[in-house]
Amino acid sequence: MKLLNKIILFFLLINLNSAVLAQEAKITKITEKVVIAKLPIISNCNIVAIASQQGLVVVDTECSPGVIEILKEAIQKEFPDNKFAYAINTHAHCHHSGGNAAFKELPIIAHENIIQDIQWWIKTMKSEEKRKDWGKYYQDKITKCK
Repeated sequence: MKLLNKIILFFLLINLNSAVLAQEAKITKITEKVVIAKLPIISNCNIVAIASQQGLVVVDTECSPGVIEILKEAIQKEFPDNKFAYAINTHAHCHHSGGNAAFKELPIIAHENIIQDIQWWIKTMKSEEKRKDWGKYYQDKITKCK
């Protein structure tokens, strides 16, 4: 990639990150003990928070620690008397497990193979060729669903 393209990409990412971090979370109350949280512009999945006897249980951790921190703050406002107790990863895709670092003090509950799966994702995303292959595969799936 040419230097100019890298510089442009860098500034686009900074601006996107600023826009993401400036967003307010959208909270949808399902019951007195269950909410769905998401950021309207960037969220790729619904984050479910459940107020349990042990504390707050969060299902999935979004795409990054920065994004989930915004959602954690909004969830905490909904349940001010509860602390986070557990995070659950439904699967290894980065938009479901990418914010795990924001819960490093908590147990993270997941399938026994999730560590292998996350490591595969990281390895795949490091290779430009593999990213292109994965992107084409994903785009083909989207096209077939239309």
